[in-house]
Amino acid sequence: MIKIQKTVDEVISDGLTCEIIPNLNTRHLYPAYVRYFSNINEINKDNLIIGFGTSYSLMPTIGDIRNDNFVQCLKVLNKVKNGLLPTDSDWLELSSFTNNSVVGASKLLHFVNPSLIPIFDSRVYKYLTNKKNIPTIIKQIKFLQEYINFCYQITQGLNFNKVHQRFNKMVGYDLTPFRVCEFIMYIKGGK
Repeated sequence: MIKIQKTVDEVISDGLTCEIIPNLNTRHLYPAYVRYFSNINEINKDNLIIGFGTSYSLMPTIGDIRNDNFVQCLKVLNKVKNGLLPTDSDWLELSSFTNNSVVGASKLLHFVNPSLIPIFDSRVYKYLTNKKNIPTIIKQIKFLQEYINFCYQITQGLNFNKVHQRFNKMVGYDLTPFRVCEFIMYIKGGK
């Protein structure tokens, strides 16, 4: 089993000291992607395809839809849109659609509900585990559930509100608490 090597206090401390320089992706693309999904009542096939492209516009790889099980993927997206966490089988289903990538699935679900799902990627994984190579997809999904719970713990931590306000000021708009958690890990995991 993969274990998180950081404590809530370490992440909050890192959040109080790390610096970000908002680039165009941070200032313009990200909030537009979140707004796009916030304005949709029920996600349909076209929204899913646009969301897939949106997610991959912020990744170094080209997206490749790996199956056409739109019905099941739409169920997962609408479930998350309505505030329910995805199950392991939901993650597996959506990952098989998004280039067989848990990273792609997490970005898509984050844009659908940024208050419920933090983005997961190799830099976050490196920050939390001190390991560079992400494991197999099944192990990633198990780790992802632990990561989501850890982000919730961070948002309840002492001084998190200071970190949250600090990040909102640095980017110039309101971020969800989970976006702030992931942002800290992304920044610190890149070093």
